[in-house]
Amino acid sequence: MGICFSLIVAGKSTVASGIGNLTLRLAQNQDLQQFLRDNPDRIKDAVEESLRIDAPQQEQPRKATRDIQVGDVIIKEGDQVFVNYGSANLDPAKWENPTEFNIDRGPVQHFGFGRGPHQCMGAPMGRMEMRLAMEELLARTVSFEVVGPIKRHTWPRLSVENMPLRMVGR
Repeated sequence: MGICFSLIVAGKSTVASGIGNLTLRLAQNQDLQQFLRDNPDRIKDAVEESLRIDAPQQEQPRKATRDIQVGDVIIKEGDQVFVNYGSANLDPAKWENPTEFNIDRGPVQHFGFGRGPHQCMGAPMGRMEMRLAMEELLARTVSFEVVGPIKRHTWPRLSVENMPLRMVGR
């Protein structure tokens, strides 16, 4: 039951946040929007870059399984820690120009859906849902743009709560 609940509830909010985050990026960048309309095979790259730069889930609580030192801090076995995905995805030691939205990064290993044994079990489905939503949005519009104040929720989930858009349909 817990796995089913996680897939339905957790997947709903993170995917909705991911779709909103990428829609906002595209609404603010008409050139990228048109590029993806002209090159729909690159939408999957835009999804990956969006998951990296605008990770819907910014952090996850974890419990240390052993003592470890990170920098000057000693974390004891059993201590609760918060893995900050949003920060890891913007680490300049890992990413060239980390705050730049760049769909040409090639294969990326971001923390948008976690990593390793803690990777979201619904990650493939979430990626597919984001890709399909963007394919449909771009195919059914000539353009869309933000036309009012944007309201965002930033912690622990990065999401667009309100985004007034003007859409020109096909």
